[in-house]
Formats: sequence, structure tokens, C-alpha cells
Amino acid sequence: MYKNERILDPRYVPDALQCRDDEIEKLNRIIVRRVNSDIVPKHVMIVGSTGSSKTVCVKHVLGEVKNKKGVLCSYLVADTSIYQILKNIASNFVIETSNRLINTNEYWTKIEERVKGNIAIIILDEIDKMLVKNRKDEYSLIYKFTRDPNTSIIAKLIAKKLRSRLYSFVSVWKYQI
Repeated sequence: MYKNERILDPRYVPDALQCRDDEIEKLNRIIVRRVNSDIVPKHVMIVGSTGSSKTVCVKHVLGEVKNKKGVLCSYLVADTSIYQILKNIASNFVIETSNRLINTNEYWTKIEERVKGNIAIIILDEIDKMLVKNRKDEYSLIYKFTRDPNTSIIAKLIAKKLRSRLYSFVSVWKYQI
């Protein structure tokens, strides 16, 4: 018997995180304060070993801004194709799509149109699984989103060796937690 069975759900985010005050404060400065001032947050790269609370820290902080008017949030595990990633972002941004098959360029266009005039925060969890494939289109996804003035990318990595590859490709990372 459990007092609260919700805590067994992998999507559960507690109200308070123990021993993560510094990380939460950094993310608050980078994300929440800027969003509350209607400023697009800087791009963030979060690196750490498995089980070091990366995901729950990000979800905890995003809980404070995801329902704010003019803020679009998309959290996804980036271990699929670029097409599936764009499809998931479109779905998270509540972009209308027909039942017909839409190509990648149409998803790009629809996402860009939806983001205009808003602040978009895209969390790419386990991005190292996507980048280890080392295909150009995965890097173009990151390149394109980091060049959009209305979009903030929060990339979560486990493999430190991929961090340098990502740094060399995208030179706009402002913070590393």
C-alpha cells in the first residue's frame, strides 16, 4: 500500500526537490525570470550521469512557465527520426495537421509560423542518442532552432564526449548545468 501512488509514475514531478537547490536556482534564473520578463531564455545544455535528476529538474522549473500565455513548451525524448521529432513538437504546440502525410519541410513551416510572436521552449531529452547517429539532418534540427530568435533549446546529454561535438556545431550555448 502506498500513500500516494502518483509518485510511481515516471512523469511525476515533486513539488520540492531535495539536494537540487543550486541547479533549480540556475534554471530559474535562465528560464523563469526571463520568461516572466517576456524574454526568450538562453539555450541550455545539461550534462550529467544517468539518474542525476536532470529531467526532473527541468520539468520542475518548466512547470512554472508552461501555462503562461505566449509560452509554448515541448518536452520530448530525442531518440527518433527528425521527422518524428518535428511531428511531436507540432503536436505539443497544438498545430493543426490533416490526416494526410506531411513532409518535414511542412512541419518546419508550421512550427515556425506557430512560434512567431511567442516564446518557444523545446526540451530535447537524451539528445545524445540522436546525435550518436551523426547524421547531418539531426544537427540541422539543432542549428535551425538555435537560430530562431523566439526559440530556446534545452538539450540534455549523458555522454560527455558528445558535448564537445555539440559545442563545435552550435556555438550559442550560454549555460551548462
